[in-house]
Amino acid sequence: MTYVSDLMSPITSVISMTQSVAEAAQLLSGEDDAVLVLGMTNQPRGLITEAAIAQVVAEYPETWPKKRCACIIPEELEFVRPDDTTDDVIRLYQDGGPRPLTVVGNINAVGILYPGPVFVQTLSQPESRMSGSSD
Repeated sequence: MTYVSDLMSPITSVISMTQSVAEAAQLLSGEDDAVLVLGMTNQPRGLITEAAIAQVVAEYPETWPKKRCACIIPEELEFVRPDDTTDDVIRLYQDGGPRPLTVVGNINAVGILYPGPVFVQTLSQPESRMSGSSD
């Protein structure tokens, strides 16, 4: 059995939800990257990806650089825990599509789980659940 802790990546970029989307965009290093957004009490609030920034740019072409990170992240933090399994993550992906997820241990963010390692691990397991079969 593979756990989130086995596949998660370190947090490389952090930004406050009051900082601008333009500042978040500067922290991204590629499409397989995400910036952790912290709330007013330094608790994790969500992740910003290049796809999320592209959506804001498309919706607000003139004013997007001045938008705050808070406008991109969902109201409710979506996260996984280090002891969740890849099966738990696949269920989340089936409900909302593959996306980076914040890994939270206790109340603090401890990593980011990207879809790539989850899919590689799941496909390498003989009992892969990617096909949706329940045998």
